[in-house]
Amino acid sequence: MRRLLVLAPLALALAACGGSGNGSGGTATTAVAAAGPLAGAAAKTQAAGSELMQLHADVTFSGSTFTLDGSGAFDNPSQLGNLSATIAVRNSGSTPIDEIFSGNTMWIDSPLFAAALPADKSWLEIDLGKEAAGLGFDFKALTGQNPGDVLGVLRRTSDRVTTLGKAMVGGVETTHYRAAVRPVDASQDDPVQQLTGEQFRPVDVWVDDHGLVRKVQLDYTAKTDPAKPGRAHVVLDMQFSHFGAKVSVMTPPSSDSVDAGNSGSLAG
Repeated sequence: MRRLLVLAPLALALAACGGSGNGSGGTATTAVAAAGPLAGAAAKTQAAGSELMQLHADVTFSGSTFTLDGSGAFDNPSQLGNLSATIAVRNSGSTPIDEIFSGNTMWIDSPLFAAALPADKSWLEIDLGKEAAGLGFDFKALTGQNPGDVLGVLRRTSDRVTTLGKAMVGGVETTHYRAAVRPVDASQDDPVQQLTGEQFRPVDVWVDDHGLVRKVQLDYTAKTDPAKPGRAHVVLDMQFSHFGAKVSVMTPPSSDSVDAGNSGSLAG
């Protein structure tokens, strides 16, 4: 069971529940409407239907540092997507990890979990709508890793947006913006914020001439275990391209997956 706790910092590396502050330069800060360049770009990008994504994350957790690099695709209306990535721990080599997500369910396949799964199973199935009993932390709080979640963060940005100038992203000219992320309204009883206690820096966003988000940089800290004070620091860079592309994803069969919430089905 202890081997499964490696999911905590990994999930944070993928999370879209933070804000960022990496970027260069600065110009005047201007007040914009509630549906300004960031919230409006998020809505327009989601309306595009789908996108391909690339991500890189640097995570510091309990004195250890690792990086995550991957790519995948996501369909916004169906909330269906996949991610193939490599996690590299400093001085310890790298390991592949594959994720498939559909609605509120995610599947993970990686050698990291081989010792915790039965010999005839490859995928760990996680219901993000409930706690995975016995694993020591809440997956719902730590695994908001898809583009839909990233775009959701942009909807929480301040009306005051700083324009930092023009920049090329993936061969496309964009405008670089920065804005603070509004705190979650406590009256909304947001379970993610309550469990992770996220602390955000301003988010950096690159928007193209069509009003589509091309890149987001997030920089934040969050708890990996709601019952403990320790926090992970995550810097996540996610890029979007090929808007409207067809996304074809096959979810793993039940015969090849194990429910993370059923401790009796896990090995060791």
